[in-house]
Amino acid sequence: MSETVTMREAARRLGVSDTKIWRLVKKGTLSVQKNPLDGRERLIRTIDLEKLTERGQGTPHFVSDGIVDIPTAPRAAEIEEHLLTHWRP
Repeated sequence: MSETVTMREAARRLGVSDTKIWRLVKKGTLSVQKNPLDGRERLIRTIDLEKLTERGQGTPHFVSDGIVDIPTAPRAAEIEEHLLTHWRP
């Protein structure tokens, strides 16, 4: 039997969300099998993850789930400074 990982571990290895892994499974891009020790858990073969990353040359090319680091977004310190300067109770 080939090596398998949980769906959560697959998401961690690919650098995507758990939701993205579920979408890939639903779409048929990744196949899953039931964990024989815990039927509620689904497992993904590591070879399938490797094939997926090879297609993307090391990083998967997925559409963002909407969680993006925007460099122009204000940082917490900037927000706090703005509130201290402009907010009046």
